[in-house]
Amino acid sequence: MTVDQLINKFSRAGGFTAKHVAEAVEVLEEMFKDEKCTVFLSFPACLVATGLRGVLAGLIKRRLVDVIVTTGGTFDHDLARAWGGKYLSGSFQVDDVALSKQGIHRLGNVFVPKEDYGPLIEREVR
Repeated sequence: MTVDQLINKFSRAGGFTAKHVAEAVEVLEEMFKDEKCTVFLSFPACLVATGLRGVLAGLIKRRLVDVIVTTGGTFDHDLARAWGGKYLSGSFQVDDVALSKQGIHRLGNVFVPKEDYGPLIEREVR
């Protein structure tokens, strides 16, 4: 099955998320066909922190977006990861107080050792 065939099946999936994916593909196709369309990409920092950093970079490198609107935290997380900060697979079902006592931040289901975020950025930017 090709991606195109999969998206076509998604479009007939009813009220589930698959249908929304198919609708999004239609919007993207129209947007990219219109040479006068200015493409805005807006996202919060958590997307960079939780694993979509490469996807976002790919969109930018391929010049698929014209304007980026994001938060300052995006830069913090990107720098922390570029400087070797560890972002680890975690769980939503964790006691945040216990994690904090272990020196770990939780971003949804991603764990970041505190030393690999704030202190790392502070050391590098001085």
